[in-house]
Amino acid sequence: KMQNQLVRFLFLKLLVSKGDSRSIGVVSWNLNQQLPPKTSSLWLRSLANCDIIVVGVQELRDNESTNKAGKRAWLKSALKSEKKKYRTIAHHTLGGLQLVVLAKSEICDIEICSINDVALGLGNVMLNKGAICLILKIGSMTIALVTAHLAAHHGAVQERNTQYIRTDDELLSTLPDGRTFHHVVDATIFFGDLNYRLHGLRRSEVELALSESAESELLYFDQLFRERGNGHAFSPFSEPKLTFLPTYKFDRHSNSYDSSSKRRIPAWTDRILYTPHSRLHLIEYSSIPSAKHSDHRPILARFQLLSEQENGDNHHGEASFLPSLTMGREAVHTRSSRLGHSPRASSTNVKVGKRKRYPKTKEL
Repeated sequence: KMQNQLVRFLFLKLLVSKGDSRSIGVVSWNLNQQLPPKTSSLWLRSLANCDIIVVGVQELRDNESTNKAGKRAWLKSALKSEKKKYRTIAHHTLGGLQLVVLAKSEICDIEICSINDVALGLGNVMLNKGAICLILKIGSMTIALVTAHLAAHHGAVQERNTQYIRTDDELLSTLPDGRTFHHVVDATIFFGDLNYRLHGLRRSEVELALSESAESELLYFDQLFRERGNGHAFSPFSEPKLTFLPTYKFDRHSNSYDSSSKRRIPAWTDRILYTPHSRLHLIEYSSIPSAKHSDHRPILARFQLLSEQENGDNHHGEASFLPSLTMGREAVHTRSSRLGHSPRASSTNVKVGKRKRYPKTKEL
């Protein structure tokens, strides 16, 4: 089985190397108000050679998120250290939440359709939690990028679900002509610190599973996995099996999980989900364990966006070779009948929320 998966993976790599495809790297990172050292850009090297880089951060330091000049300074310095030329396609900040989209200088077929945000903190006013939605047209394909920071704490499952629903209602809402957001865009990538934890497990049980490299046995207890399977939240989205260690909560500059008096239970709070599409292929889904300055580890997903010509030669999506997130006899089926099957309108007519004007893109 693994050999078949490898063959399919290599076939896809060969396919995308032939045509005018685009590689997209998506990173989510809760910075814990601690900027990465200017001399360290190891986390960015994981996205080497991506045509388009999408970075969503949470808990950006206050003076960085409120200071206009500082909004991109930390990312700009990291890119300079990599000596790569990217230009800023879009950047948007909501409290400590930030979404930045960069593209190689030679990539020209990118257009901003709309960008909106919603506060999800106390009273739906506070900006400590929230979501940002950017609709981007890349060539002939329209993609929505949604980054979010949802409610913390183990018992706040319903609050997180409610925040997702509110995000869906306000950012991904029904259009005046009756079409839904999912009819307008080809695919959506939803990522961030979604804050879902492990249900019903003690820390000692989680540590034992991790010490025995039995992470897969923990997945059934993952709250996001369960809520998606029960149709309570994120049901239109897909996620491959988690093969990396829980990304929260670490002692800073350490590989040890929380050693404070609270001894928080390790969990996969940071996630990247997407709606399947025949032209959008997931190549990689992993964490970046070398980035240790925060109490979260950053995560990344690498996608390949096929051209229409390439897609015509390949009608099999990544589901054919990526492991699905199911477990044992009591496995919850996570794929909804809605996934990837909605008809869509012409991507040239995308209008969601208030359209904003953006200045010409700038070189970093």
